[in-house]
Amino acid sequence: MTARISRLAHVLQQCMERASSAYGLDWGQFLVLATLRGAGPPFRMLPRDLHRILLLSPAAVTNRLCRLEAKGFIERTSDQADRRNMPVVLTALGLSTVERAMAACAQKGRDLFGGADLHNVDAALREMRNLLAGHEERVPRRRSHEAPRFDNGSWSVPPALGVEAHDVFVRTNMWPASDAELEELQHELAHRAKEATPWQWPSRAEPAIGGVFVSLPTTRTPGAPRNIAWAGAVVMKKHTLLATATCTRRLTRAYHPGYLAVAVGPILEDVVHALPMRPDVVIVNAAGRDHVRGAGLAIQLGSALGIATIGITDCTDVGVAAEPGSRRGDACPVHLDGEVVGYQVRTQERSNTIVAHAAWLTTPEMARDVAVRTTAELRLPEPVHRARQLSRRLRSEYERTASSALYDGIHS
Repeated sequence: MTARISRLAHVLQQCMERASSAYGLDWGQFLVLATLRGAGPPFRMLPRDLHRILLLSPAAVTNRLCRLEAKGFIERTSDQADRRNMPVVLTALGLSTVERAMAACAQKGRDLFGGADLHNVDAALREMRNLLAGHEERVPRRRSHEAPRFDNGSWSVPPALGVEAHDVFVRTNMWPASDAELEELQHELAHRAKEATPWQWPSRAEPAIGGVFVSLPTTRTPGAPRNIAWAGAVVMKKHTLLATATCTRRLTRAYHPGYLAVAVGPILEDVVHALPMRPDVVIVNAAGRDHVRGAGLAIQLGSALGIATIGITDCTDVGVAAEPGSRRGDACPVHLDGEVVGYQVRTQERSNTIVAHAAWLTTPEMARDVAVRTTAELRLPEPVHRARQLSRRLRSEYERTASSALYDGIHS
């Protein structure tokens, strides 16, 4: 029975795909437009609601929106009441196109079931509704605190790491728009980061180590928009580059010290989601527990992704550390309120130190060891260095061409 249901679903989807392709839409684009159409006038939704309803990652929704916007089927609008997202609205062309595509899909459905006894079809539908009613609540719906994980080559929702199932940290928006909301979230994350069970370094296999970096506009291009950010992410094993992704986003507000997550948190989450494989741990160019509220962006990003993270910065934030020795690997603990929250590390002889921050599911000692292990001949960990190169190359491309086509999208 299950094989026949699966086969029938496959045949039906093939019919729907052929019908929608006649209107210049692949199946994924059709589902986005149909969801906007189903919302009713003014056919407007936030991207986060689309990825929740469609059970897709933010990166997947962004890719579809970029293609639909290029075709003129949707528009991004600004909403002063909610600057956390750029709402998406159907254009007149998009509405007429999706309505014609939906009519074609409905006809394909009628053709497929045209030879069936309607009484039997109704009875089968009732049974399927009853079956689904008992299971739909169990369908994992990805939220910003539930990050996708890589498992046998595909993303899936993980169990909570280091937290009991009844005490999972549930928050619908990991990237609040206001400073007050961010402060409240960071205080809560600081407490949970201390309680969580640390990620364990694999005893045999070499871990896949990710790096992420965001670049903000320079002042080299007069008149260029200032509300753009470019992010790069990589995954490496030892010195082998396994995967990359880049992303461009409009910023809904400017960066100011202490509130970096409000400006660039979402783009960092999206670019890691866009990686074709899941890293075991991600190195973030941001503070961790050495933060005025105990939870810098490295902790917040790790919680949003469900992946262990380590922060890397040039200097301490609010903690205090002695100057380490001059040899590679020399390190001194960073103290904050009587606790060790990271290490000031000499990664190269006769070079400036960096600070390795304990962040999400990582200890200060782990942060120190990863910083030394991944630097080799570089001052910064190689995954962060590679991610920085990607984001700056993307920024340079934009600043050379001032091309609006580079707005809002996953590029690789």
